[in-house]
Formats: sequence, C-alpha cells, structure tokens
Amino acid sequence: MQTAIKTNSSIVNLIQGYGHEQVDLSTLTQILVQCRQTGHCGLNAQGLTDWQGCISEINKGGVTATVQVWAGALYQTWIDCITLEELKHGLAQILYPAPFSSAEIATAADPFFLEIVITVETSRLQQSYDFDGSAPVPDVSNFVCMTSNHKSRNTGQGTSELVSDSLSPNESIHWTAVSKNGKDTIQLCGFFLSPVSEGHARIDSLITTPQPVSNTTNQYKCRVLSDPESDIEWAYRFEFTVNNGTQKFTFDPYLGDQNSY
Repeated sequence: MQTAIKTNSSIVNLIQGYGHEQVDLSTLTQILVQCRQTGHCGLNAQGLTDWQGCISEINKGGVTATVQVWAGALYQTWIDCITLEELKHGLAQILYPAPFSSAEIATAADPFFLEIVITVETSRLQQSYDFDGSAPVPDVSNFVCMTSNHKSRNTGQGTSELVSDSLSPNESIHWTAVSKNGKDTIQLCGFFLSPVSEGHARIDSLITTPQPVSNTTNQYKCRVLSDPESDIEWAYRFEFTVNNGTQKFTFDPYLGDQNSY
C-alpha cells in the first residue's frame, strides 16, 4: 500500500527559503535527498512510494529548475532503484513554469540509462542446436542481434558486437533478452568477462557486478562506477538458455571508454 502524501505544510517547510527562482543541481538534489530521508510526501528510504506526487508538490511550491537539473537530481536521489520510465514519468509531473515536452524529457533522461536489448533468432538457432542439449557452451553470435537507446554513442547496432563506449560515471546499464519470434523465452544465466578480455581487464574497474533484475529471468543490471577507469574497453559475455532448456549459449559484445582493441 502506498504512503499518502502529507499536507502542503510539510512541503512549505522543506522548500522554505528557495523562493521562486531556478535552483541548481546541488540545491535540488539536497531538497530531494532530504525529502527521501525524512519521509515527506510519502517518500522513504526503501523505495519510490508516491514520489511523483511529491515532485509535483515541490514544484508547485515554487521550486523550479531546467529539465536537465531535474533529471540529474531525481536520478542521483533515487539512483539505487529508479528506472528510465520512472524518471521520465517523474519529469512529466513538473508543470511550472511550463511542462517539459516529451522530447525534452527524453533528451534529459536517456543519458542516465544505457538500455540494451538482446534479440535471439531462436527459430534459426533451433535448426542448429538442441535447446535441451548438454554440449560445451557454443558461441552463437550469428543468431544474436543487439540494440541500445544510445544510437550515437554505441556502434554495432543491430549486430552481436554492440560496442557500448563513452560510458558516463554512475550511468545505469540494463540488459533485456528477448526472442525475435516473440514466442520463445530467453533466460540469462550469467555475466562473465569474455576470454578476449580475461587477464588484462577487471570488471570492478568500470562497473558494479551485473546482477539479475528481481523477479525476472531475462534481465540484468549494473551501474558504471562514480570514478571508472578510463581509456579501456573489454569484451563481456552472457550465457543464456531458451525456453528453460538445459543447453547454454553465449556471445560477446563490448563495454568501455574507447575502441582499444
């Protein structure tokens, strides 16, 4: 059950002294962090309980900022649990002095999230492999297509060799695996360094350890470190199964800061 939004007096006390002029990233983040920590407006340290309503109330109370500042402050405050769609929805609650357009919201929110979709051509894959087999894990890159929401920053769009360079500090990375035919299911079984990178790359120098997304079998997530190692690029791989079969498959794209291989 969601926590109810508290009275406007709580909002007034929280934003007192900020007037009706635009605030900067540091100031707005301070306000939102305090809001989350103290439980104002239904926000709490455990998650996003009616947080969009709180944003709207703070904005109507006189706190305004650019769409980039709002996006940055919201992301920093709820970095541990916020999603791209939640960030966009939160930005849509800001109406004063004027609502942000959908294009403005997308431009401000997208850089905080690298959303990668892994599409597997299972119909073709099944012609070559038994989904319930037990053979050594084969590289099936020819049956995998990858795309991301960062069209200009990522190369190899539409191939199995998606190169996700120019990662930003604290950026969230989210992988989702689907079948091309929309009928078969894909299960991501593990994230590993590819053999091409083993021995000269460390996963903990660039990102947090990728983990499965709760209550899913086809999604993983992680975050770029606040001070990631620069001037590097390394290959990683996922192992996956199809339709909960026993045969594992793999492929190996790239993450990093430059085309160093």
